[in-house]
Amino acid sequence: MRKVGFEDNIGIKIGGRTINNLLYADDTTILAEEKEDKEKLLRKLKEESEKAGLSLNLKKTKIMTTATLNEFILDGTEIEITSYHTFLGSIITRDGYDNKEISRRLSIGRMAMTKLEKIMKDRDVKKATKIKIAETIIFPTETYGSESWIVRKRERKKIGTFELWTWRRILRVPWIEKRTNFSVLEDVKPKRSLEASILRLKLRYFGHVMRAKRSLERDIMLGKVEGSNWPTIG
Repeated sequence: MRKVGFEDNIGIKIGGRTINNLLYADDTTILAEEKEDKEKLLRKLKEESEKAGLSLNLKKTKIMTTATLNEFILDGTEIEITSYHTFLGSIITRDGYDNKEISRRLSIGRMAMTKLEKIMKDRDVKKATKIKIAETIIFPTETYGSESWIVRKRERKKIGTFELWTWRRILRVPWIEKRTNFSVLEDVKPKRSLEASILRLKLRYFGHVMRAKRSLERDIMLGKVEGSNWPTIG
């Protein structure tokens, strides 16, 4: 794929740099601003793949755009146009918000908690052990990919609700018991809130990207190519 040789003048422009192809293992993402450019890049990828004995499955290919696009046909095959898509384990949406992904991750976290219900209800297992299980198994399952999340007020509330739900299950607090969230947190004494943990992951990833020299991630995050005089975006 690295030898396909896409044209440098086609793609998304960020700080004077053209980005038209993102690779990860056997997955590739083609980026373009115009429909015609997208067709050109896809056809080029298809042709070069066939030269290497590979086949580009257009039926599994999906198109996502912020523009109005009713139909996309390449070589007689109609390609599905979608408003969101699961890529590398995370849901990517056309509007750039992560409400679908956050809700999905919270559901996965609840499922993980439910699977460990027997341990969490076992009175022979110490509370400290149960808390450690939540911090090392349940919460990381929920926060996967959170470094890139856009967390709004509504999502923050959902995250906080999930965290308190987890602690209440560990403490065996029934829903009919009128116990404040503050008293629950006082009993558990977590190192930090789940929302704070997500912020910590974001800052850690930002520092990792900023320390890298001449990286694509750094250029995208800053909106400019390192060493150029181009203004940042936003």
